[in-house]
Amino acid sequence: MDQVQCIYTTKREYPSINHVRIDAILISSDDNEEDFISLKTETRQQRRLDERKRKRTDDEDEEDDEQVLGLHYPWLDLIPTHPIPPPLSVSLLLDREVKCLLEYLEPTKAEQQLREYLIHRIRETVKAEWPEATVEVFGSYSTSIYLPNSDLDLVVQFPPSVNPRLFKLSRVLERGDICMNPTVIERATVPVIKFEDVMTKIKVDIIMNSTNGLESCKRHPKVAAGEIDPMKNLGVLLLEFFQLYGINFHLGSVCIEVNGDGKYQYVSTRARSRNGVSVFSILDPLDKNNDIGNKSFHAVDITDIFKRCYNRITAKSIEIEAELKRNKYNQLDNNDEWKVYSFLKDSFFIPNDFLDHRELMQDVYYEKRWKGQWTAKSFKWK
Repeated sequence: MDQVQCIYTTKREYPSINHVRIDAILISSDDNEEDFISLKTETRQQRRLDERKRKRTDDEDEEDDEQVLGLHYPWLDLIPTHPIPPPLSVSLLLDREVKCLLEYLEPTKAEQQLREYLIHRIRETVKAEWPEATVEVFGSYSTSIYLPNSDLDLVVQFPPSVNPRLFKLSRVLERGDICMNPTVIERATVPVIKFEDVMTKIKVDIIMNSTNGLESCKRHPKVAAGEIDPMKNLGVLLLEFFQLYGINFHLGSVCIEVNGDGKYQYVSTRARSRNGVSVFSILDPLDKNNDIGNKSFHAVDITDIFKRCYNRITAKSIEIEAELKRNKYNQLDNNDEWKVYSFLKDSFFIPNDFLDHRELMQDVYYEKRWKGQWTAKSFKWK
């Protein structure tokens, strides 16, 4: 699971409501069961950078730190391509930067095509061995909310007469030159094969004979009611998300349900992990007896990061509002210094491995490294 679809609410619906890097964390429970949770705590590099920022005020030293630690903000280069005519406002500036971040993260043509081709390669390889089998996509890719470096989640369905083990499937994928040394985890709640595609380095998770998946989500109430256009209010929605899950959400006491219109409900027994730490409680939409949030062991750290993101963006908003007011909302003091006015750079960054993988995908695509692969002949390249 790459991403968790967010649920929003209003105070009337829920009266008690008074430096992010998206990645996967490998966690392990006491019974040697493994799973992936798509929430990551603040990196050691980010903490080190924050400590050094507090000790230094020199801008050049700070820039050197960011380069050494591999913190990049390439979406800021897109800001000049989205000019805003006066009068300016904090809301417009924040919304523009969020749009630039999303624009940068949007998968390129090469990334889209190679991901589609990887699915095709796996499907054709599996069907060559088991013609009755089907290979379907689920998770973030199936809902078009994936990042360029997101894992690819697949399920292979076999008819009742065919029931191969995961190890057999993994060997077929190895022989098909799709992966090397895949990891087979049979003791997990959902047994899975994990591997990295040899050609594209995309990480893949494959499960067998499962129909479970998140099929619904709850949108922000004002978006659902058609009161606001989400694409014109991205900054506000992001800030409200951080406020809700970083400050107002009662972790461990409230359960999230996504069926129907979605709702919150209090739980009689506080949701905790085996070591007593509060976790998210999220009901499986296909099985209400299954809490899919019970492995979010870093939930407390995540909500703390969301709170810090909210505070950082709010503090920057207050600072920029004062400058805009002084300039009668016509301009900023240094219109070309986008980094100085960034709302997001203290909370988000693009790591080196993201940049490296994006470069690899471009090379693979434009050099046509799939030449000679038998599966390429039946794939429709665009």
